[in-house]
Amino acid sequence: MSAPDSDRGSRPPVPDPRDPPWPGGIKSDERNVGVEVEFAGLDTADVAYLIRSRLGGEVGSSDPHRWTVSDTSLGAFEVELDSRYAHPGEKSGPTDLAMREAFGRLASIVVPTEVIAPPMSYRKLPKLDELVRALVAAGAEGTTEWAPYAFGLHLNVETPADDILTISRIFRAFILVSPWLRKRMGIDRTRSLLPFVDPFPTSFVDWVVEAGDDVDLKRFIAAYCRANPSKHRDLDLLPLLGYLDKDAVSQALGHPPKAVRPTFHYRLPDARLGDPAWSITAEWNRWVMVEELAADPHRLALLSRAWRRWRSAWLSGEPDWDAMVDKVMR
Repeated sequence: MSAPDSDRGSRPPVPDPRDPPWPGGIKSDERNVGVEVEFAGLDTADVAYLIRSRLGGEVGSSDPHRWTVSDTSLGAFEVELDSRYAHPGEKSGPTDLAMREAFGRLASIVVPTEVIAPPMSYRKLPKLDELVRALVAAGAEGTTEWAPYAFGLHLNVETPADDILTISRIFRAFILVSPWLRKRMGIDRTRSLLPFVDPFPTSFVDWVVEAGDDVDLKRFIAAYCRANPSKHRDLDLLPLLGYLDKDAVSQALGHPPKAVRPTFHYRLPDARLGDPAWSITAEWNRWVMVEELAADPHRLALLSRAWRRWRSAWLSGEPDWDAMVDKVMR
């Protein structure tokens, strides 16, 4: 059920995006972020034309459930129903086209519409939040608005460097604070039961923390791919590792990586469009807290030592670990 109009109109201002400790990206002067956001309640065509009305551009479509909006003020957007069964292949005939169109109409009740935004400077994220608020005003619904909904938000955060030391420190910082982050996100129960954003295997966390800075790229790739052959992790590194050494990732997985790009694929488990306090920019700001920890060797080493002492509290998300992370993250 949609939120009442009064709730939709009483949203606080979108927060300002925080500057990361590494402001420049590997390919840009200002770190870029690509955003994917899922929701229900609106037809894909309606979403595409709403984007055009807010940001300009040209609308196009390759099938009834997949649209593009090119040349907007933020770049090129894609809008699609997030199911491969709703989209025809290159050799689809009239019968197949009709069946897939019908499937898409029926599946849209529970299968999310996904907006894939172009990579943009993190400073422009509030403009994307303004678009999301316009979608909500038009009827878009997030995870919290009906129990079966299980929608996510993905941030593809451009890496600031291509050296494994910087990347592994950011990754280690994320792993150490991930239970703390999940509690602060207030993850929807429906979403938490699904396998799309699984936490990392404990044995792999052991390896990452114990290895610390003593790791090279090929060794890290081998360990990561052995423990995490799937993209279904809350921080999927396969695209980034594939960008750094595609051959090593292909060898470790037994097949080429499905995506190769210089980004941390941060798979947030909730897209709470109906929550007035929720925003994409606020989630970016949480990510910046992770990078700030990674950029401070003293605090990162302190939390790594604490993890060795309170590993069981980390595993269970007990208050002792939360209190420790609170203290370090201040």
